[in-house]
Amino acid sequence: MPAHVLVDHAARRAAPATALARGCVLLLFAVAALSATLRLSHAPQAEPLLSQAVVDVVRGAHRLSASAALLVIVAMLWAALRRQPGRWTSAALPATLLALALALAVLGVATPGARLPAITLGNLLGGWLMLALAWRLAGPAHGRGVGGLAAVTASLLLAQAALGAMGGASVAGAGCGGLGECLQRAADGGWPLSALDPWREPAGAVAASTARMLHVGTAVLLLPLAAGVALAAARLGRRDEATRVLALLAALALLGVGVAAFGWPWPAALAHSLAGTLLLAHLVALV
Repeated sequence: MPAHVLVDHAARRAAPATALARGCVLLLFAVAALSATLRLSHAPQAEPLLSQAVVDVVRGAHRLSASAALLVIVAMLWAALRRQPGRWTSAALPATLLALALALAVLGVATPGARLPAITLGNLLGGWLMLALAWRLAGPAHGRGVGGLAAVTASLLLAQAALGAMGGASVAGAGCGGLGECLQRAADGGWPLSALDPWREPAGAVAASTARMLHVGTAVLLLPLAAGVALAAARLGRRDEATRVLALLAALALLGVGVAAFGWPWPAALAHSLAGTLLLAHLVALV
């Protein structure tokens, strides 16, 4: 059989799986956006747009989107196994997605009214990882990736997201205002890193201020690392992805400064979170 016929046949067999993966990306992005909106609903500036009635609608849409994503993930796993029966290597990423989805479903039972930061962090980081894996599945296959640098940068981004959540109103309460006030409170409190234990209930404004300043500190490390990933990707011929990484990095930095230093309203904080989600997806795709 000619080589081009084999390629066309393989592409036709892979098309349904690619379509499912892209649908999964859209659903998981919706889940991430709705989840971030629920977290931001605890912030004082969220009123009046995020009234209790709106929050209830958002919570319902979040559950519906998450349930739909679970069904699509099951279909992705079935399609992967059907395409290559007996070969679990091709089903590794869909199986990981399913494991994460089931874990988050169990975690979701404990989420309403939960006080432990670990619950919030589990939902946040698990959702981000699921979107990143689905993004990798939906994208074209590439021969070479950036490797360790992209993996380290992705890990740092997850740590930064966790610190941002630890300092957020949904976990720690109001905390502090601008960067100057946060820095002063953290310094006066002796930088209590033990208060950032996710398995302890929030320790108040000092812990929130410490988390927020560490969130800013990790951003200083993240910027050059992510720029280095973009440069390495461009050298490998993956220029479109490199451009998107730089654009997302710039958006993340701009929105972060606006929210932290100038008190931009909650839609800017929502966009900041979603930019981080998409940046992680690109970094994982470049590993």
